[in-house]
Amino acid sequence: SMIGEDYKEINSAVSDAVGELTNMISSVARAKLTKIGLELGMALPFTVIGKGVGVDTALTGEGHCTILKTKSGNFQLAVVLADSRSK
Repeated sequence: SMIGEDYKEINSAVSDAVGELTNMISSVARAKLTKIGLELGMALPFTVIGKGVGVDTALTGEGHCTILKTKSGNFQLAVVLADSRSK
C-alpha cells in the first residue's frame, strides 16, 4: 500500500487514499493541459467504491472508460469531455 500497511478490505482509509490519488492525478492533468493552451473548467474528481455500482453524469460529451486490471482487483477510470462553450 501507499503507507506500507496491508489492507484486506476496502475501508475508509483506502477510500481516502484513492480519493487523494484521484485529486493528484487530476491536478497534474489540469496543469499540463493548461500549459498547452487548453482552458479547462474541471469538475471535482470523485471515487465510487463497490460492486455493481453505476454512475450517471449530467454532462453530455465524449466519454472514455479504461479498465485497469491489478492482482488486487480491477478498477475503472472514466473521463467525460464536454465543450462548455456551446451552452
